[in-house]
Amino acid sequence: MVTVVNSKADVLKASQALAVNLNAAKGLQEVMKSNLGPRGTLKMLVGGAGQIKITKDGSVLLGEMQIQHPTASMIARAASAQDEFTGDGTTSSVMFIGELMKLAEQSLAEGLHPRLIAEGFELAREETVKFLDSFKVHLDDPLGDREKLVCVSRTSLRTKIAPALADPMAEVVVDAVRMIKKQGTPLDLNMVEILHMKNKLVTETRLIKGLVLDHGARHPDMPKRLENCYILTCNVSLEYEKSEVNAGFFYSSTEQREKLVDSERKFTDEKVKKIIELKKKVCTEENGRTFVVINQKGVDPTSLEMLAREASAMTRTSPKGSVMAMVILAIAVWSLAPGLSYTAPPGGGLNRKQKHGNIRNKDKLPDVYEIPLEEEEVEPEAKPEMPDRRVPYSMHIVTQLPQHKHLHEESNARKFIEDKLVNSLENFEEFIRHVEVHLQVSPHFHREKRPDKAPKIKTTVSLDEDGEEVQVEAQQDPGHKMLTPYIVKATLTLVNHHKVVLTNPEKHAQPSLTEAVDHMIDVLRHSMREEKNRMISAKRRAQENALPDDMDHLLDEDVGPSKPKRGPVTF
Repeated sequence: MVTVVNSKADVLKASQALAVNLNAAKGLQEVMKSNLGPRGTLKMLVGGAGQIKITKDGSVLLGEMQIQHPTASMIARAASAQDEFTGDGTTSSVMFIGELMKLAEQSLAEGLHPRLIAEGFELAREETVKFLDSFKVHLDDPLGDREKLVCVSRTSLRTKIAPALADPMAEVVVDAVRMIKKQGTPLDLNMVEILHMKNKLVTETRLIKGLVLDHGARHPDMPKRLENCYILTCNVSLEYEKSEVNAGFFYSSTEQREKLVDSERKFTDEKVKKIIELKKKVCTEENGRTFVVINQKGVDPTSLEMLAREASAMTRTSPKGSVMAMVILAIAVWSLAPGLSYTAPPGGGLNRKQKHGNIRNKDKLPDVYEIPLEEEEVEPEAKPEMPDRRVPYSMHIVTQLPQHKHLHEESNARKFIEDKLVNSLENFEEFIRHVEVHLQVSPHFHREKRPDKAPKIKTTVSLDEDGEEVQVEAQQDPGHKMLTPYIVKATLTLVNHHKVVLTNPEKHAQPSLTEAVDHMIDVLRHSMREEKNRMISAKRRAQENALPDDMDHLLDEDVGPSKPKRGPVTF
């Protein structure tokens, strides 16, 4: 008697199970065989959001089709592995497996046991490997023989595209691969970028021995061709931006509104003027250099006009990899130039995971730290941002002490908070864009609840004659509770524009600065672990569902209505 866990499952006998699996393999073969070879037909794929894609690439078809049968799914994975290791042969693998299943079906009909058929396949595989070892052509330098590489590339491309296009494309592919080769290191195909030009023909495809950006000069008065350039790569906004938190500006007269507009414009113009000052400093009449700015964020027309008047070229690139490729290319050209050399500054390498020597001094951080009074000063009107200190995110620390005071920029307390934050967020820094911290020390503090049996503290706050020094006196008193004047608020803005916010900080007020900072770090670290796992999972799902970059025709790029953004994560 056979007991089935799922009452709706199909129960088949041995012969029926073999027939079902064989039919699944033959069915997948029937679907794929019509697109084999240079005269193969194209298949139309319609996505769930309505996007249409026409292709004959076997790896794309197997990756996009929703295969339910386990045997057919296993064959599809085996064929995809073939494409991953060799770059071709996906459809041929499915066809070959289908033919083997047809021969196995004939042998089963004659009464041969499946085990004997499987052993026969194993013997055939061993003989095939021996034949390939004797038949293959050995090359001492695979990338050195260009003609053989062109033949291999042409053979593969002619099964995907028309021969008139495959022949020139084969030479383009081979030349691109040979350009990035390095002795003793594997090929990094990420150094080759395929840029789709929507307004051009496929026959106009060509190889650029350099770097192509996805945008040109953003102003008509900017020069179209520049040589002997200084290149500034940056990721700053040169336009109006919405505030990252809910904010409102109110005015009661036209003059106030004009002042508000002027102040907003001044904030952006100052950044543009800094770029122009740098250009005038490095580009002189003696050296004859020109200046190019490549920015990852937006630039408004007024900023473009200011840069155009200085004969500077300004462009924008959206992929971050283009900026990194530009930096690598500039360093390579600089190092190859005669009489010039390049030495990377300390901590200034291209690897984002490089250790930051001047900031991560974990052993030197004190266990307990209090704010000395000599670090206090009157709060200025503008709160300057903290320096970057060679971490991939910006940090802004705002302090508020009693009597309208704050901590000056070079105070040890600020450095203590910054060091603690940077060290605690070391494993999450590639996911963080900006860190905002508010430290408040107020005489109107929260009073921590204590058990009835615990000794209670009476605390008084007094000022000296000058009204500057705050003195706290504590003594046991059953009628009062322990003072907790240190309140820390924190907001982490992530690279995906989500936010991790430490809310209700008054509830978590602490009696010392060290305890307040440690409590904030514990909460942020816990929430960042969850956000990191969520972002990695989302990226993995996006990579699994993304369409591969190939030479297929993309007829419709509409991916359906966008989902609403998730709000900030609060704890």
